[in-house]
Amino acid sequence: MASLGKFRFLADHYVNEQFIGAGEVHEMFDPWVPTSDVEPLDATSTAKFYAQGPSLGSLVRTQFTTMYNATFVVTYWRQIGSSYWALTGLGASYPPMSVFEVGRVK
Repeated sequence: MASLGKFRFLADHYVNEQFIGAGEVHEMFDPWVPTSDVEPLDATSTAKFYAQGPSLGSLVRTQFTTMYNATFVVTYWRQIGSSYWALTGLGASYPPMSVFEVGRVK
């Protein structure tokens, strides 16, 4: 299993029969695919996140806890044109990506 790097989870996830709560940081491994509801925290995870391209995320909130999660996201996709998206933060050096449809179902 190859490491995909470390990710901060922005929404609750259930991966390989393990609950990962919003705000937690985990090193992830193949064959997991980064969702739009995570933030990459190193070069490896940023490359994998970029390779997935932009997509709609879920409502960013915790589901099973009453703790307030004050997370300031640095690396995320932002739209820079009608069909161009760019990563901020750690991914700012990657070229913008042209995507005509951004969503969960294409």
